[in-house]
Amino acid sequence: MQRIKHDTMSRHGIFVLFVLISISVHVRVNGKAVSNEDDYLDELLKEFQETRSKTLKKVPKSEDDENIIALNAQYLKHDGCNCTKFFMCDVGSKKLNSHDGSSEEEGADLDLINIRLNVPQGGCPHFLDICCEKIREQRPLLVPTPQPVKPVKPTCGKRNDRGVGFRIVGGKDNESQFGEFPWMTAIIELKQPKHQGGKVLKSFICGASLIHQSVVLTASHCLRNKTADTLLIRVGEWDTQTTSELYPYEEVLVDQIIMHPNFVMKKTILNDIALLILKKPVQLAPNVAPICLPSSSVTTDFDGERCFATGWGKDVFGAQGVYHSILKRVELPIIPRRDCQERLRGTKLGSKFHLHESFICAGGEIAKDTCKGDGGSPLFCKVSGSSHYVQLGIVSWGIGCGNAIPGVYVNVPHFSPWIEQVLESLDLGDDKNAFSKPI
Repeated sequence: MQRIKHDTMSRHGIFVLFVLISISVHVRVNGKAVSNEDDYLDELLKEFQETRSKTLKKVPKSEDDENIIALNAQYLKHDGCNCTKFFMCDVGSKKLNSHDGSSEEEGADLDLINIRLNVPQGGCPHFLDICCEKIREQRPLLVPTPQPVKPVKPTCGKRNDRGVGFRIVGGKDNESQFGEFPWMTAIIELKQPKHQGGKVLKSFICGASLIHQSVVLTASHCLRNKTADTLLIRVGEWDTQTTSELYPYEEVLVDQIIMHPNFVMKKTILNDIALLILKKPVQLAPNVAPICLPSSSVTTDFDGERCFATGWGKDVFGAQGVYHSILKRVELPIIPRRDCQERLRGTKLGSKFHLHESFICAGGEIAKDTCKGDGGSPLFCKVSGSSHYVQLGIVSWGIGCGNAIPGVYVNVPHFSPWIEQVLESLDLGDDKNAFSKPI
């Protein structure tokens, strides 16, 4: 009788195991790729974020990890907690030990967030939210009064390589820190609802860069058949799936589209550059600042240098690619013009292809590239002997993504005189030094 009971329990355990394996396979097989063009920003990246959270794996701790507070995992060991933004939890008087769950009466260093943690089921939905221990009635939860953003001294091209307010560790190699590239901008199209009374939808169309508090630089091909009254820009964005960052993003409506007068996009593409003039200046903040513009003489100064491109675009080309929720960065070498032209001639472009002077090249390394959805985003390099970065290119076109063929970028130094001319002709207020002067 005892053996029969044991065999029954064994069969039951095998059945449960089979069900769990089946569920796991079902989730993996039926995961859907994000669609290409017309999905809206939040919807477009939602599935990626959900898939990402399901596939996080616990990794062995490094020495650095010993000093990192496992935010969700620690708090979930205790009964009674509230999910809240990580910087709003009053943990200064009591922290939970990362090893055994015991309490320590000391301050907790919460500026490090490890996104490799395998958050238990039922935990907070986003890694910037923590399970904050409920405080007794006589010690209510600390909710600080929102403070106004302090005025930021105008500057350009200053990278926050350790992030702003907190630093992510354990993320993917191509994920940026919060506020690391404060000039990064998203262009969003407002789409009217199909039914009366419906909600206006926001559709991400391209990346861009802030070059002045009232001016954004992008690619002309992003703006074909678009009108200014249907566009807005978003600055200060980082993770499109949360608003828990220490500083918020800002959205501003577009007042005017200025495409290069010689822009061509028929059998070929030429002069792929444009400016967006905003209805009001954006507010400079630790996560919002312009990129420096180059002078027209620096086109070849960066040949062979390793620079950065950023964007929320796909990780690989084609339907299997997924869009990023956290702003990605990719380090790319600048390819000399002649070398790039020869490599492009080895593709379907043919042996007579000529690389127009309005373009430069970068990349050509396996699995390192900008891709679909990155159009209009900046390519920028660090100025020698300086801590400033200057924008050298704008993501324009390429032959596939992540292969040995360099990507093609708008040659920003080539257009510096045109940009300066347009900016000088605009009424941008009393602050004549608000835009980033060429360096």
